[in-house]
Amino acid sequence: MQKNPLVDEFLPLPSIKTILCAAAPLGSELAEDVKNRTGCKVLRQGYGMTELSGASHVGPVSNAKSGSVGVLTPFYSMKLINEEGKPVTSAGERGEVWYKSDCNMKGYYKNEEATQETIDSEGFLHTGDVGELDEDGQLWIVDRIKELIKVKGYQVAPAELEAILMKHPRVNDAAVIGVAAGYQYGGKIGDGQVPKAFIVKKDESLTEDEVKEFVKTELKTVYKQLGGVEFVDSIPKSPSGKILRKDLRKMEEANGGKVFG
Repeated sequence: MQKNPLVDEFLPLPSIKTILCAAAPLGSELAEDVKNRTGCKVLRQGYGMTELSGASHVGPVSNAKSGSVGVLTPFYSMKLINEEGKPVTSAGERGEVWYKSDCNMKGYYKNEEATQETIDSEGFLHTGDVGELDEDGQLWIVDRIKELIKVKGYQVAPAELEAILMKHPRVNDAAVIGVAAGYQYGGKIGDGQVPKAFIVKKDESLTEDEVKEFVKTELKTVYKQLGGVEFVDSIPKSPSGKILRKDLRKMEEANGGKVFG
């Protein structure tokens, strides 16, 4: 909606009072841009999984924060578990999101091993998503555990970089995965990972150096900088809009690259 030129034909949209977004993460900057473009006053996000049988979090109407998936819905209990396996105790601290509810699935059909890996002995379902709570008790999903990029001992969330890239006026779409650091096609594989961006151009004059410099300007953290940029015609996504990073990994490997996960 934000970057599609067809929307311009229908602006302004005074009849739209609230937008509800789910399925794929929506960064705070992009959410604000959507609100400004459409004139919508409230943009709420939600979060859920098939295994949860519904939405465990929804943005409150009175205080919907751009980028947050909102507050816990009734009948769900939640805790965040850090890398040491201990519950998160302070706002802003990250951990894997675990849920317990009568709404949770009983298990995966004829797959006891997968069921035991997902649901623990206390009945908490381990989502595989990393999140953090703010001072108002609203949840912010950072990324999938398996999709976090490990750069020199630090964890980099692809979704964070994607949200920044989508702010560029000449970027139409973007996705990020981890690739081998220092890897040159046909050359030596370096140690560890670096983020690589796949970009759909809005303007053909956009260059790799310009994309990298834009990220440096927006994000000062050294280990979160892009190690590579590749321009593509489209980003592979599921019908619900989730980026299919596994397809990007296959593409990278097919081109001679080294990926992780």
